[in-house]
Amino acid sequence: MMLQQLMAWGNLEAHPDTAEVLTVDDFWRVRNLYQMSPAGEAAEAALAVFEQSLRQPGELQARRSTTYANSSTRSSFFRSR
Repeated sequence: MMLQQLMAWGNLEAHPDTAEVLTVDDFWRVRNLYQMSPAGEAAEAALAVFEQSLRQPGELQARRSTTYANSSTRSSFFRSR
């Protein structure tokens, strides 16, 4: 079922595997070799970039932590006076 869905989305290509056919029954039994399509490779690359971006702090997160550090230093400065 999952392979069929990947093929329907265009991410996977099926190619008949007739290398081990010894009888007529073997010929009629469906066997496929699967290969990623160019669209599947692009989807895989996009997911890798997305996953990597989740691991890195975003610009707003980096600014927020810097701003927080600066504001906590400032507030402790004013409290001590």
